[in-house]
Amino acid sequence: MRSGQFTLESGETKPLAKSEKEDDSDDLVLPFSVELGGAIPLSDGPFADGFAVAALRSSKTGNQAVVGLLPNGMTGGQVIDLGAVHGDAPAPRLASAGRDLLAVVPEADASGRSLRVALVQLAQGAGKVTFGESVHDGDDESQDFDLGTVGSQALLAWDDWNKAQNHGEVKIARFATTALTALGEPQVVSSARTDAESPRVASDANGFWVGWAVNDPSPTKKAGRADGGADPIAQAGLRGVELLRLDAQAQPLGSPRRITPPGSKVQEFDLAVNAKGNAVVAWRSGDAALGDDDGPIGVIEVAASGTEERLEIGQIEGAGAPVLLIDPGAGTPSPGMPSARTPSAGSNRSSLGFLAISDPGEPAILLPLSASGQPAKQALRGQLGNATPAAL
Repeated sequence: MRSGQFTLESGETKPLAKSEKEDDSDDLVLPFSVELGGAIPLSDGPFADGFAVAALRSSKTGNQAVVGLLPNGMTGGQVIDLGAVHGDAPAPRLASAGRDLLAVVPEADASGRSLRVALVQLAQGAGKVTFGESVHDGDDESQDFDLGTVGSQALLAWDDWNKAQNHGEVKIARFATTALTALGEPQVVSSARTDAESPRVASDANGFWVGWAVNDPSPTKKAGRADGGADPIAQAGLRGVELLRLDAQAQPLGSPRRITPPGSKVQEFDLAVNAKGNAVVAWRSGDAALGDDDGPIGVIEVAASGTEERLEIGQIEGAGAPVLLIDPGAGTPSPGMPSARTPSAGSNRSSLGFLAISDPGEPAILLPLSASGQPAKQALRGQLGNATPAAL
């Protein structure tokens, strides 16, 4: 097991404006933190067995999008500049493109927000960045988007606001990773007449999984009526997760399906794919109206055939968003990793990896997911300190 440190920092500071000061004292200086956009493992090329990390960091001219490359030796590293990012935009997202990387960089200007696709070369001409087409991201409040690749096919998913129908919807666009050109017009994949947002993308050799949150409308009937109308207080804030399977050309296979239990109030969720090509979804329930972010956590595995298996993980104390760390190529936990239960004879299930619970400022929780598909009986608490795991 290797360890090392690679710091993504700007080294820049910014003085407070006059309006931000409490008095007329000398200029105060604030350091601005780096915002991570996620990380992916690299399996090929000069950084094989290392990691790529997308981030936003401050610079003299504003925010700067970068990709940090951490090599196998876990020391040193390289930072690739993806250019300035204007406006209030989140950090870039990454996906593997053979021996290179595909990145999506958000941008905001007077005309709204857009998502730019870029190829980051790692094999030849390392560090060269080529930008392709952009898609319009609308002007809704949510800024969530995600990216996945299968071979030379890339899928970009984002949420937008349907003004005519007054609800959010999830859209996808297909790109060729070699030419960075859009393949057809953007397509709405979320269910009609549902308020959808916050898409996540996971992929395997056979296709893509896209999941998103769905906000259920508040009921109009009052509690206690003779018609048995639902209690609007109890029903308000209901939020679930829908899931859709797509083939390797990013064409939907069937219709979206709700995979969370009725009455769920999902606050955060994550999506990954395992070695069998099945989707694994983890979510944290709670009541946003009450500031409740320490509700129960659910985990489910969904096959392309529609078969579902819910993983019973029990009550996990504390707050924080669930993060799935899955190595789709592993059949058993890696050497040096905590092992879970031994798979039963004849079992064809593969190790899922870990479910991480990360709450800023609190010790991280790691729950090993065993080769039998069930969580280990004991979580590893505080093994990472206050760190948030990003990739496996």
